[in-house]
Amino acid sequence: MMKKLLFTVLIISLSCATTFGQTGNFGVASFTMDEKDQAARIISPRKDQNDKVCAIVKMETPLLLKDFIFDAGMTAVAHTEQKTNEIWIYLSPGARRLTIQHKHVGTIRNYEFGETLKEATVYIMKLKSGTVKTVVEEDVNMQYLVVNCPIDRATIKIDNDAPEPFTNGKFQKLLEYGKHQYIVEAPLYKPLAGKVELTAQKKEEVNAVMQPNFATLTFTADGDIYINDVRKATDKWTDKFSPGTYKVEVKKEAHRSSVVAVTVKAGENKTIPLQVPTPIVGSLNISSNVVGASIFIDGAKHSETTPILIKGMLIGKHDIQLQHKDYKPMKKTVEKREGKLDIVKITLQEKDKYGQNPTDFLPKEYVVFEKINGDLNKDGIEDCVLIIKGTDKNQIITDRFNEQSDRNRRGIIVLLNKNELYELAAKNYDCFSSENEDGGPYVAPDLHVYIEKGNLYIRYGHGKYGYWKYTFRFHNSDFELIGYDQSDNRGPVVSRETSINFLSKKKQEKVNINEDAEESGDEVFKETWKSINVNRVIKLSEVKDFDELDMTVY
Repeated sequence: MMKKLLFTVLIISLSCATTFGQTGNFGVASFTMDEKDQAARIISPRKDQNDKVCAIVKMETPLLLKDFIFDAGMTAVAHTEQKTNEIWIYLSPGARRLTIQHKHVGTIRNYEFGETLKEATVYIMKLKSGTVKTVVEEDVNMQYLVVNCPIDRATIKIDNDAPEPFTNGKFQKLLEYGKHQYIVEAPLYKPLAGKVELTAQKKEEVNAVMQPNFATLTFTADGDIYINDVRKATDKWTDKFSPGTYKVEVKKEAHRSSVVAVTVKAGENKTIPLQVPTPIVGSLNISSNVVGASIFIDGAKHSETTPILIKGMLIGKHDIQLQHKDYKPMKKTVEKREGKLDIVKITLQEKDKYGQNPTDFLPKEYVVFEKINGDLNKDGIEDCVLIIKGTDKNQIITDRFNEQSDRNRRGIIVLLNKNELYELAAKNYDCFSSENEDGGPYVAPDLHVYIEKGNLYIRYGHGKYGYWKYTFRFHNSDFELIGYDQSDNRGPVVSRETSINFLSKKKQEKVNINEDAEESGDEVFKETWKSINVNRVIKLSEVKDFDELDMTVY
């Protein structure tokens, strides 16, 4: 329908005209290369019959493509395309001239470009013409088609044209009036085909609602997950899958892979636990010249100590390290074989027993808590006792009073002074509880270590409740327990005293029978003696925990 008629004088007609006239000056005003335009190379490239990327001649004109004929001679015109106020002419690289015919305006015959056209390059052609007087219709016989599709990587194909991408979920194109077919495609979705008819009244807008053609699967596994031999993730992988059958494999070092074929149907949404790979194992016999050495396998501490036979150990290389408080750590690497018993024997060397300074004997991750000097072997030279304490941060806790409390245990190192050197006489790294130990309803007892008359005394004081004390003497290359004393008090009043002499194998007990005693000195003691059995000498280096050292067995 013609909405409006205009009478005008134009250089070139805007659309199909009712009448035409011309002066014979129809020609090319200018022809230049546009080096910045990437339409031929990136945006809208096309290839000719020789598989070369075409050059594009952008002819600036409001005239319609349907009224033109183009001839490039021996070099074919590969494609033409209508654009807004432009016609794009795709020419093979090497073209030198072009004939342009318009059925109303005239002919430009064998226009020379001045150079051969380059591959994937854009050229701008501006036309000139004589005066054309015509009655011009406002309608240009074209209308916009707008298609909306938010799906990633979707494309649309109009009629027989090549597929074109959406930009930010939208596609727009100026097309001639009439019926057009389109098809929208996207990965993992069913193709959507449709028809649309364009008229002069308004642009057509289509919402492309595509149906999913995929399943959402989550695979869980103990190892690396491979889909069709391509590694995807470790332990867990979620993705969308097109219908079909997939090879799913779980791989893990020193294990036999598990493989399964998974058939996928569109619309599924599920989690698939994958089979655990099968361990490939053998046995390992670990022994040493030291019984009770700690075992570390690939840096992790084993629950048992030497000697040990480990069954079901994964094949491959393993680092085996043995540690003992009295020996230098040693490491070996073993190649574990499938189904075989491999033997590893590690000989530990005793740590150095001499040092120039007391701190030379301080083990790693320990600090000096207290230092005591005195003559321990009656040679007239002051010896040294170190009370040491661990520094493990994991032993710093929040106690029941909501305060930070260091529960690292304490130990003892006894050194004999040999003038220029110190000799290690005894050591026990964790025989004492922390000074911050929770005493429950009572305050934790105080530890007091001192040297007197060649003996080493370890005394626990418990305030008004009394004390208990251990007496050690250097003998047989260690400090042996020779005496034990205990006082059970009720404030200033002593309720009971116990004294054990491990050399004479005698035990003395004194019990206060004066129940009315109120001050020290008011006690009336009943004294008894008895002989005791001493089957084993208690050595300072062998005491695991003084809190657990039971003297009531004597």
